[in-house]
Parts: sequence; C-alpha cells; structure tokens
Amino acid sequence: MSREHAAGNVWQGVLTRIRSCVSEQQFDTWFRSVEPASCSEDVLELTVPNTFSREWLRKKYADIILGAAASANGGRRPTLRITVREGEEPDAGAVAVATAAEPSSHPSGDEGDSASARNPAILIESVLPARPHARASSTPATERTGGAWLNADYRFDSFVVGSGNRLAYAAAMAVVDKEQRIYNPLFVHGGVGLGKSHLLQAICQAWKTRRPDQRVMYVPCEQFINHFIAAVDGGNLDRFRRRYRDADILVMDDVQFLAGKERTQEEFFHTFNHLHQRQKQIVLSAEVPPRGIAGLSERLMSRFRWGMVCELEQPGFETRLDLVRQRGEHLGQQLPDDVAAFIAENVRSHIRELEGAVTRVVGHAHLSGQNVDLALAREALKDLVVERRRRVTIDHIAQAVTRQYGVKLAELQSKKRTQVIALPRQICMFLARRLTGHSLEEVGGFFGGRDHSTVLYGVERIRKKAKDDAALRESVEQLAAQALTIAGS
Repeated sequence: MSREHAAGNVWQGVLTRIRSCVSEQQFDTWFRSVEPASCSEDVLELTVPNTFSREWLRKKYADIILGAAASANGGRRPTLRITVREGEEPDAGAVAVATAAEPSSHPSGDEGDSASARNPAILIESVLPARPHARASSTPATERTGGAWLNADYRFDSFVVGSGNRLAYAAAMAVVDKEQRIYNPLFVHGGVGLGKSHLLQAICQAWKTRRPDQRVMYVPCEQFINHFIAAVDGGNLDRFRRRYRDADILVMDDVQFLAGKERTQEEFFHTFNHLHQRQKQIVLSAEVPPRGIAGLSERLMSRFRWGMVCELEQPGFETRLDLVRQRGEHLGQQLPDDVAAFIAENVRSHIRELEGAVTRVVGHAHLSGQNVDLALAREALKDLVVERRRRVTIDHIAQAVTRQYGVKLAELQSKKRTQVIALPRQICMFLARRLTGHSLEEVGGFFGGRDHSTVLYGVERIRKKAKDDAALRESVEQLAAQALTIAGS
C-alpha cells in the first residue's frame, strides 16, 4: 500500500468522525475539498485549494479535526499542518466572498428575524473554473455547480441498488434519460444516511454529462434559505431570482428545512412555478414525504406531489453486504466474506454508519499492522456490536404482541387471515418498521414470506386506525415500550 493510499485510508476514518460533529452543509463546504498529504500519529498534514479555506479551517475547525484524529489514533493528538495546494490558489477576483458568518447546523425560527438576516451562511462562489490537479485515489474529486459541491463518487454506477431503493433509482434514471419531463418534480424521501444526496448528485452528474450546455443547480435547502436571507438583506433579490430561475434543472436537498419559513416558502413557490411552467426539471429530497413536513404551506405541499414521490427504505442484508464490499474496494481493501457478512449483519442503522464501520476496520488493521480478519473486525467494532445487541428485534416485538393478544408466533407467521390473527400481525409489522432497521421485504420474510406490499398495507392500516382509535393507539405505545424492555433485559 503506497504512502498516499495509506494516508487516504486514515483520513477517511478521521472524516467519518468529523462528519458526526458538523452539519452536512458545513461538511460539504469545508471538508469535501480537503486532501491528506500525510497522516500519522505525530503529524496530520492536509492540503486545501485556497488560503481562505486554510484560514477558516484553522480558525473554526482545528479542534474538531484534531479531536477526530486523536480518536482515530487511540487518544494521541497529532500536530496539524494545513497548506494550500501548489498552483491552485485562485487569482484575485476569482473568488467572491459574500459574507463571513458561520453557517448554522439547523435553520430555525423565522428567516425574517434581524439576527438571522445579519448572519447568513458563508458563500464562496467560483467565478473561474477550478484548475485540475492530481488527487489521492481514496479522496473523491469534487465539482461545484451553481449552488454547492458535487462529490464525484456520487454517481449512478456507484449507487448500490436493492429492494428498498429500486423505485427511486429507476425514477432518477428516467429523469436524466427522458427528454419529456414525466416525473416533475421527482420527490425522494427517506431517513438519514439512506442515499438521498447520492441519488440527487448522481442526477446532476449524469445531466451535466448528457447536456453539457445546460445549467445545473444543486443546492442544499439550508443554503437556499441563507442565500435568500442575504439577498433580502443586501437588496439583491433580482440577482438571486436569476440565479435559481435560469437553471435547466434545480436539485434541492433536505426541503424539510423550509418548514415554518413563510417568506422563503413564498419565494420558492414562485421559483418552482417559474421552472415548472417552462418545462425545467425539479428534483427534491426530504427526510419525510411531503405531507409529513409540518409547517409547509398547502400549495407547496400539493406541488411537491405533482410528479413522482419515492421512498428510500432501510437497506436489506444483501444490499448492506454489497455496500460493505464496495466500501472496502474504495479503500483498497478486499474484505474476507466472513468479515463483510459480520459488518452487514451488525450495522443496520444507515449507509453512512455502515461505511464508517468498514473504514474503522480497515483503519484499525492499517494502524495495528494486522491483516483484516473476523477477530480484528470484532475488536474494531465491539462497541457497535454491543449496541446492536441492545436494540429491539422483530422477535422482541413478537414476544410482546403474542403475550398481549394470547396468540402464538406460529399463528402470526401462518397464512391465517382471521381478525384475531390479522390485527396483532399488522401491529407487529407496524412496530417492526418503527423500531427496527428492517426493510419491508425483511419484515414480510419474518411473517411467513409475505411480500412488501402486504407489509405496507398492514403498516398503513394500523397507522390510520391508531389516529382515530385512542384505545388502539395506547395499546400500540404500550407494546412498543414492552418490546424495548424485553430487548434491554
């Protein structure tokens, strides 16, 4: 393994820890373009594209970087050196700094508040194209659209497709392939770390390749909000509107942050209408479906549902296994089958944690000079494995439900459809989706091999009934508490 490759592997472990300490926008803005020159227990040397990035990292993020490095090094804090990459410092005037206030992790409150208006997020926009330069193989290249950075690793061919994301993937491909705007808007929703940003950025990358003369705008919702605040405060609304309304495709991540922000919603409503009426493509993502965004205006909610709404579900075991193997290959390490299966079985929360687990195993092997085997993986991930064992499983849920309703597990897993069996079975399915990381397919497999549509029907039936039936709602909550108690015993 070359020195550059080794440094890249260690830096990936440090990045995983940094990511848990900062917001996604902060991570994308300040850490995507950072590259490791050398990583050891004594010295962490990083390179950045310009002086502004170097000074900002030193001023705002040095403690976070060193803390993450110490965590990866077993507690030892190295010396931090940050240098500007040779030949990459932009000419004077090539970078326009709009403001210099630290971006908030989560937008909150009324965006018209004077304090918020005085503190928009940092915006550094490249006016000239980035100069090409060599990059370590383990560090993804990045490219800037009109709004935010694109991660070169976030492509369609690197997106692992499984039962839980196949529909969203197919819809995203159709958005790029079809000249007619058949899914407009495309709205993708799912929990944290399930691949929403990957899919959205893959759309942008493919669109730029297919239509190089068209303008692609990819922007996190938080950045859109901050740009709007700055435009209102600076009297530059016309420029702001041209920026977003001249796009051929507008891709916005995490639109749930529009909740409760009436002025920004009003502006986005008109931007949406302008683009849609001109047959320009709109792609949106959120952690919840449109109707689940509290504080979103009815007219925006209805527009979000005009096109195609797709859910990204928790990946099943086979998909997790593919993700583990892919991450290992990305880090230059072919994982033994038993190690890959061990990680896929014990890390189920979301894709980022799964990738972080692989990085931890590979980094542990590199730092200790050992081969990657099952014993090393168990040692490197012992805290995750203990946490996993404490989590609730479908078995725990089934124990609670069978006690409450006086039925047998074999009956819940049978083909019987009588009300006395169907109701507790559907409650089990509902709680399995709520309390575990299992996909619809996996839940159906536990209950006698039922398909995902049957599970979805059962989950939705309990959700709707519980809204109107206080007794059922209370019973479901009690069963959830019992399942958690069983899991912790």
